[in-house]
Amino acid sequence: MRLAETAHQCSLSLLAIINNLLDFSRIESGQMTLSLEKTALLPLLDQAMLTIHSQALSKSLALSTFISADIPLELELDTLRLRQILVNLLGNAVKFTPQGRIQLRVRRQNQTLCFTVEDTGCGIDVQHQQTIFQPFMQTSDHEQGTGLGLAIADNLAKMMGGHLTVFSEPGQGSCFSLCLPFNAITPPIPFHGELFAPQRLHAQLSAWGMTCQPELTNQPSRHFVDNALCYLPGRLYTNLKQYLQGAETEALKSLPLQPWQMHILLVDDSETNRDITGMMLQQLGHQVTRADSGTTALAIGRQHRFDLVLMDIRMPVLDGLATTARWRHDPANIDSHCMITALSANASPDEQIKTNQAGMNHYLSKPVTLGQLAEMLDLTAQFQLERGVDLSPQLSEPQPLLDLADSALSLKLYQSLQVLIQQAKDAIENLPVLSHTLHTIKGCAGQAGLTELQDTVIQLEHALDTHETLTQQDIIHLDEIIHVLLQPSTTCESTFIISQGQSLMVK
Repeated sequence: MRLAETAHQCSLSLLAIINNLLDFSRIESGQMTLSLEKTALLPLLDQAMLTIHSQALSKSLALSTFISADIPLELELDTLRLRQILVNLLGNAVKFTPQGRIQLRVRRQNQTLCFTVEDTGCGIDVQHQQTIFQPFMQTSDHEQGTGLGLAIADNLAKMMGGHLTVFSEPGQGSCFSLCLPFNAITPPIPFHGELFAPQRLHAQLSAWGMTCQPELTNQPSRHFVDNALCYLPGRLYTNLKQYLQGAETEALKSLPLQPWQMHILLVDDSETNRDITGMMLQQLGHQVTRADSGTTALAIGRQHRFDLVLMDIRMPVLDGLATTARWRHDPANIDSHCMITALSANASPDEQIKTNQAGMNHYLSKPVTLGQLAEMLDLTAQFQLERGVDLSPQLSEPQPLLDLADSALSLKLYQSLQVLIQQAKDAIENLPVLSHTLHTIKGCAGQAGLTELQDTVIQLEHALDTHETLTQQDIIHLDEIIHVLLQPSTTCESTFIISQGQSLMVK
């Protein structure tokens, strides 16, 4: 099996070399083109960090990110090529940093975004800094690979109207900076409030507008216990929104049905955990098979193929680590190379390293949120498609998370939508804010099963995307639909806490 794993790693290395040669050939021949599209920046940064985090954790490297407060949430650029450049810079940092830390920072200079990857690795002498972006050039300390990665990254940066630079000192580390022009689509929306969180998250949370206090043992904040949050800004941003919204209105957040329907094996000895996590997966539109032990999971794996295995770490008899190791080396398993993600309430770096050594691809800390599951399933779909696995298109309809037969819930939803309608009216000439507000209304409608309202908002969003002008009458029409669908017949006193253009809490 070691020979098989070695062969697998060699094949991946060979594939990377071939891809680099093809990309370089396209660039040299002028056949490389850019595709500008709306890009959610924070999830893109998460994807880049997740690409290298397993290798970094196996070397006990400390990963972190910092995103300045003025960075847009969405912007127009080539998503694929930006991710390709960042993965190259981060991958080099991991490869040539034996110990210490790696940090990705994003800051803004007028209409330019600067992405900086800084490491504490071996560094590069001044002589080689002059030639490092040339094709097939390597230093004595950088003997691995083809010598094309940085050349490709540099050419892509220039194609995107930007540039790539390096500052380095031998023995001290390196700092690579990518600066790109951009067009903002959705501006940053500052948060307001106070929370208790680990010290390692204070800088980022403060930059986003929060007042942070040291986390106390008697005031745990479950949204911020995952150690990975210090290098996954998209997940941190999502968790912060959920923390501010509170459990009462978590069902109102926008969560579109995912485009692929996948088959998930959920392994957990706790029936309650299986039920809750299973329902969340089904809400996202996926098929779920449950196993109450590692032994049962192995038996099921010999009979069925799965796109993702969610594996609890702490189980009696055969724990998640041992189960994963057996899964990977079981010749009777139908797909021993499928994605396996750990589930654990113990978010320690040591345990994350153990999961990687056991053969797991990713790691989620309990309690897992719906947003975290959605992100993991997006990664799973990408993983499967890259392996050439066909995925079934999503055919089912999402089940509403709100029971509108409950008059109190129905009234709260109506009042929340009324606040959003007023915000849409006020922002009729402010397109970024209007787009954000319509997106929120669409999410509320979808989760409540208000299909007519959801479809109407989708039409308005399409109108904005095609540069049509919306009027107050369009928003009034939405209000009329809400009145017809919810028909409030009673009133009660409600207090709303409004932030980020959303109704975050109803008391």
